[in-house]
Amino acid sequence: MEAHATDRAYRIGQQQNVQVHRLIKRATFEKRINDMIDAKRELAELAALFCLR
Repeated sequence: MEAHATDRAYRIGQQQNVQVHRLIKRATFEKRINDMIDAKRELAELAALFCLR
């Protein structure tokens, strides 16, 4: 999520450093989405390593 926020700030023309604040709350829908994104990122990294062999 942080990477998306940072990328978006630069796409809209930001030239200076961008600071992204992450707000965390227990048991939210967004938390489940972030967990799924992290799992997919890990799976993609493993797949990339497997393909390089």
